[in-house]
Amino acid sequence: MRLRCFSGALLIVTGSVAFACGSEGGSSGAGASGGAAGDSGRNTGGTSSGGSDATGGKGNKGGTGGKQGEGGMGGEGPVEPTPTYDVLGAWEQTCDHLEMGDERDACIATPWKIQLGRAVLGGPPTFASRGGACHSPSVGTFSYTDETLELFNCGSGDPQNAPDAEGLRFEVEFADEGEIMVLVGEDAEYVLRRAAVPSPSVSSKRLLHVAQWSCASSGSWMRFQTVDHDRLDGWSSTLTVQNGVLFMDEFFSRAEGTSSGNWAFYDKNSRGAQAAEFPLEPGTKASFYKVTHAADLTPTYAVGFEVDDCSDAGSDLRAFEHDFLRDATFRRFWNTTAQALDATSVIAVDGLDGSVDELIVTVRTSGTPSDTEWTFSLTSPGGTTVTLVSGVVGNGSLGNFEYTNFADYAATSIADPELGSLEDILVPLHPLSTFQGEPKNGSWTLTVSSGGGGGSLTYFGLSIR
Repeated sequence: MRLRCFSGALLIVTGSVAFACGSEGGSSGAGASGGAAGDSGRNTGGTSSGGSDATGGKGNKGGTGGKQGEGGMGGEGPVEPTPTYDVLGAWEQTCDHLEMGDERDACIATPWKIQLGRAVLGGPPTFASRGGACHSPSVGTFSYTDETLELFNCGSGDPQNAPDAEGLRFEVEFADEGEIMVLVGEDAEYVLRRAAVPSPSVSSKRLLHVAQWSCASSGSWMRFQTVDHDRLDGWSSTLTVQNGVLFMDEFFSRAEGTSSGNWAFYDKNSRGAQAAEFPLEPGTKASFYKVTHAADLTPTYAVGFEVDDCSDAGSDLRAFEHDFLRDATFRRFWNTTAQALDATSVIAVDGLDGSVDELIVTVRTSGTPSDTEWTFSLTSPGGTTVTLVSGVVGNGSLGNFEYTNFADYAATSIADPELGSLEDILVPLHPLSTFQGEPKNGSWTLTVSSGGGGGSLTYFGLSIR
């Protein structure tokens, strides 16, 4: 048996099992020769004959008969809880533990990079992989139970939607406080380290309106807007789900950027998880979502809608926005009727419970000069009015509002004289939190004046929770 110690005595890999490295003194977290794992200072039962990790137990455990946090044979010590680590996130294969030779050279040339992301909105837990056990770049789904990771649509593993699907299975061991993950398969093992990824660059995603939906065909589509000035790499998925069954399973790498656009729903099977094709079953609830994920597959935002009855095109449609970074879910409403300025636009909200906790307002205008003296105000069903904009914005050269979002949590204020873009998420002149505690249901009125500068109000959107 060959022992290999990884990264400053952090890890030993012995054929098919990974352990924390120790010393004869029995350091904490290591079952050293005669020492109790996690209990070196209280080695009540372990002796040098009690066995080391290499001969007597699994990683982070004591010698023969010794449990984690206890001594070796015959000894008892305080039992410490087994730490729980998460497989989710971005991982990259490390080659430090490999001896010089072909195996190490191959590892260095093409290290396995894999991201593991959680399930969201009825979609599957997802992985994205390059190299390693999955060979060519691939995306798929996975399960993680009882310290076993099963990757579907990876290498020789079946896709999830195959009959009696069997994925590529690995036993999972962690070291270095969860920063190292060892995947032990039938024919190979991989040592991976958590990879640093940039913070998500998307700062807002709004559902503008649902242009068309149909459960009888794949003809549904919606319009949305994203604010992402840094345009960092991430991932995008599209889900159509009914009774827990995926009818659309789209997934791909995508840098969002700041823009508005349309998104359609149709048959797609990117991850091998699509279990049925359009049309959807009539008379049953269905959901349609576009989800944005960070580089490590952490979900960041989702926009979409749900319907209760696919047999009726007039079925009530409920639109949603999910901000996973802030753990906030909004109902979304809109008015797309264009009106000449000065104008008022009304959104009737009904069917919601409770009172207002937070609002986000979206506005689009057209045909006004860049030095317009603006006034925007929002009036609640209870009659409270909050001024969102007053006067010339920025340096006076920004022109029209292009699906501009107003939110109290934004980083930049509409009153900033150096404001560089109106296609953004901005702090209003006065806080929308003024409406907290008021009823959600009723008529919400946006009043927009261009100070005689003409133009049109073309969109008013309201996100409410």
